[in-house]
Amino acid sequence: MKIYEIEGCDCTGKTTLFWSLENVVTHDKAFFESLPSSRYREKIVNRKIPLKTELASLLFAADRYEAIERMIESKKDIAFLDRYLMSTVVYQGEGDEIKINEIIRIHEYLKLPYPTKGFLLTASPETVFERKTKRGTTDVYELEGFEKRLELYKQAYEILSEKYPIVIINTTGKEKLQVFKEVINLIP
Repeated sequence: MKIYEIEGCDCTGKTTLFWSLENVVTHDKAFFESLPSSRYREKIVNRKIPLKTELASLLFAADRYEAIERMIESKKDIAFLDRYLMSTVVYQGEGDEIKINEIIRIHEYLKLPYPTKGFLLTASPETVFERKTKRGTTDVYELEGFEKRLELYKQAYEILSEKYPIVIINTTGKEKLQVFKEVINLIP
């Protein structure tokens, strides 16, 4: 089975791309999953009291493990994942090499497959801020947070591109269809 990971900061177009693929690719041949799953999102992301990074990493690994089990059970030829390993490296690794290596070690211990290819969507800070403003989900600290997150994605790219191919696609100034065509042309 071929696994394609779609990654990127908020408002770079990753979920839009994922939904576009889901609407165009036949479901009898493809498996689609957004991570973290809603079950784990409630336990990890939407908590009033934050979890320790180590515990969150283990729960995210369990979520990826269950997603891969569902993917295998589906017997589909191809899988598209909206977030997977790279997001875990970014959000739980927090730029700390020891934490990142531990996340990768857990991933490998669980025998979770590396993606066939990853797609890392990026955009300029101005583009992201504009998109967030249109959604009504921005505040004065958003731009600073985005730039930090973008640096963490670059670091994750450097580490993970040694394990599997990752294509960086800058969505700044591009229409949704153009980004979709770029990705489709890179999927054999």
